[in-house]
This record gives sequence, C-alpha cells and structure tokens, in this order.
Amino acid sequence: MNIKKYIAQIGFVVIAILGIVSLPNFVSAAELFGSAWSGNVGWITFNCATNNTCGVNNSTKYNVNITDTTGYLFGYAWNDNVGWIRFDPSVPCPGAGCSSGRFARALSGTGSISTGGTAEFTGWIDFNNVTIPSNYVNGRRNLSGYAWGGDVIGWIDMDGVYVAEPAKSVTLAPSGSTVAAGSNVTLSWTAPGYQMAGTTCTKTASPAHSTWNGTITPPLNVPVAGTQSVIVNTTTTFTMSCTNNGTTKSASQTFTVSAPASVALSPASQVVSGGVMVPLNWTSSNFPTTGTTTCVGTTSGFSNPNWTTGNLVPVAAGSRNATIGTNAGAYTYTITCTNGAVSKSASQTYTVLAPTVTMTASPTSVTPGGTTYLTWSSTNANTGSGNTTPCTATKSGGSGGSVWAGSKPASGNAISNVVGTTAATYTLICYNGATASTPATVTVNVVTPPPTATITASPTSVTPGGTTYLTWSSTNASSCTGGKAGGAGGVGW
Repeated sequence: MNIKKYIAQIGFVVIAILGIVSLPNFVSAAELFGSAWSGNVGWITFNCATNNTCGVNNSTKYNVNITDTTGYLFGYAWNDNVGWIRFDPSVPCPGAGCSSGRFARALSGTGSISTGGTAEFTGWIDFNNVTIPSNYVNGRRNLSGYAWGGDVIGWIDMDGVYVAEPAKSVTLAPSGSTVAAGSNVTLSWTAPGYQMAGTTCTKTASPAHSTWNGTITPPLNVPVAGTQSVIVNTTTTFTMSCTNNGTTKSASQTFTVSAPASVALSPASQVVSGGVMVPLNWTSSNFPTTGTTTCVGTTSGFSNPNWTTGNLVPVAAGSRNATIGTNAGAYTYTITCTNGAVSKSASQTYTVLAPTVTMTASPTSVTPGGTTYLTWSSTNANTGSGNTTPCTATKSGGSGGSVWAGSKPASGNAISNVVGTTAATYTLICYNGATASTPATVTVNVVTPPPTATITASPTSVTPGGTTYLTWSSTNASSCTGGKAGGAGGVGW
C-alpha cells in the first residue's frame, strides 16, 4: 500500500504546530537512539542523531526519551512515509485503563518541530509489549518486543532502538582549602551517568573519618547527588567513588588544617628521686594573634606554689623549677594556655618509686667467732632525708662485727664476724626521699658442736709390769678427765 497516498485520501486537518508542543519534563529519563522497523512503513527513527539530521547547533533536533521507573515514552520520532510520531503521556490514550505513557500518536503533514507545520492524526501506536533491560551490554540497553500501529503502520520491531550508556563522572565540592581545626565543611557531590540500577557509591577518607564513610545505593533514575557536613579536625582527603557495570569514577578534595594552637611541657614524664628539683620548660605556639593568651600552672594531688602562683610568663617560652615530693607517688604538673575559645594543655608526670632492698648472708650458720659474707642490692634507693648514703645498716645480737652499722651504699657486700654463742640479726633499710623500704633482714645463727676426744696407746701389748705411752686429742673441749679400769699399778693415769 502507498502510505502517503492513503494518508492523502484521509485529508489533512491542522491539529497542532509541532514546534510549540510542550512535553513533560522527566529529569530521570534516558534518551533513545537508533531506528525501529515496520514492514508497512519502513524505518522509524527515534533520534535525529541516528541519521545525522539534527541540523546546525541541533536546530532540527528531535528524539524520544524513556523512563526506567515507568517505561513512559515522550518526544518525537520520524518516519519518511507517515511523518512525525508523537509520544506524549499527557494526552489521553484510547480505551479505558490504558497508559498514555505507553502509546504514541502517528501524525502526517509537513514542516518540522523547530519551524512549525501542519499535521493530522493518523493512528495510535501501542508500545505496551516493548521492554527495556536495566543493565548495559556493550554500552547499550537495547529495547525488545514489538509495538502495534494498527492497519496503517502494523507491527514495529523495536530491536534497533537503544539507550546509550551515558558518560560517567563524579564531582565533589567545594575545592580543597586550608581550614581551621574543627571547621564544619559541607561536601556536595554529583555523579552524572550513574543514575541506573546497580550503582554503588562509596565515601572514604584518609585518614579515616568518623562520619564520611560507608556505601550509598542511589535510587533509580534520580540524579546521583547529595550533601553532607563533616568536621575537619586534621588534614583530611575526602573521596567519593561510584561504580556501575565495571566503571568506577572518583573525585577527591583535601582540606588542610592550619597548624593548631599547641602547648608543650618538658622534660618528659619519668621516674625521679624523691625531693629532687626538676626545671620545667614550656613553649606555646599558634594561638590567636588577637586577644590575650594567658598560661597557668596546676598540680594534681599535691601543692607546689612555685608552679601554681601567678601566670606562667613569658607565654611563648619559659621555665620554672619544680621540687618533686619526698614521698613515693606520682607528681603531675600541667600548663594550660588560653586565648578566648582556644585552650590547650600539656602535662608531665614525675614518679617517685618506693625503694626495695634484698640481702643474703653466706653462711647462715657459724661457730662462735666465725664470719659471714653479707651481700645486698636495692632498687629506687637514693639519698634519704638526713642520710648521706641511700641505705642504713643495723645489727642485733652476737658480738663483734662492727663493720655492719651506719650508712651503706645502694648495693655492696661486707664480711662480719660473729663472736659468742648468740645469733646475730643483720638489718638494712634503703630510702627514696622520705620513703623507706621494707627492712631486709637476715639472721646468722651460732652453732656450738659437741666435744670429741681420741686416745691412742703405744704399744698396745706389754709384758707384766711393762709400760705404754698414751696420746690424746679433743675438739670443741675446754677440759678433759681421764679414767682407768683393770690392771694393777699404772700410776700417772
């Protein structure tokens, strides 16, 4: 059938000026490309870019769009035999219960969308059996199925019509800059080309940030965009990355935190001797140049007026002596500098440890007048109050051993003799400041062994009236008594 002739027989009725037709603005719609085939009227072009007829600066631009959420079609397609095919969901479709977004009206006439012209309604085209996949294959989402255009247009094969995968990109604003610590920055992002099924966007930060993290799954067909406020406490790079169908795009912005106000106190926390003097040195920097910065000293759990009286000056750098307490414990010194809302502190703790001492004696048992070897060692022992050496020795019991008395070094050894029959107890106490150690005590016992005696006779056999020579010795004895049994005579024993 000659379609143009058929249309001419119907007669032209002017129904619209195509150039001023207003179509719905579906911001989430995708532009269709390519052509569909009708056995009755031939190719139906869905986008002027398909056959390069968009004109200079798109002066004769036409195209059809489709929404993923509803599958609605809107815009214009062109067929050389029928003319314009108008897709307009706002125009009621034929029949009860039909969806206007899935129907199109074929128009015939002259003119163009941009310049105007006359057109006549030729018939409805039903696209309800046309589907579009959600994923791209080789950069396209090809429509499938057939549309029905009645007796004039007939069946339309939609296989040649497709949505081209859009170019993808990610933006993140504002541009990185230098900010003060604690600044609130509102980050805004967009991800053109990612408004499709299967998109995931991930927020990361280096170093890790407590609120800028996690994955976003954007809603379908809605431009991927959003805002979020973040607190920047340290120099941080914020990144937004979006991925779909193997394509990942990212955008990053780095916000550099200007050097924050700071205070430092030295020397560092350490173990010290009780009662020593520590020169405390402080520095402060990067406080506001407006207003007045003041620094004060405080202590924790003890009092030291030399540190806490008056402001610590000069603010930028200074020194004061601090005397550490004589008792075992922790002595914390703090400096706090303030200018308006900016306040920074620094602390150091100086610890006086309780002393300990151990002592041994070898041997621990001696005979009267014997000697023992004393060995000792201590920890955290320093010159105590009123002592010239860290440790003090005393002895009870026994006699002699005068070397174990008075001041002793923190570690050493000594020899002491024990005279008499009573045990000797040796004691050593070490000091750190005013803190004394638990006494170390060792007792050396005096052991008196029982006496022994031996006697020999030479010869041991004699004739009657003969003589023998007696020899004897003893140990641990002060006197001996002799006796004889048997024989006769024997004067002298």
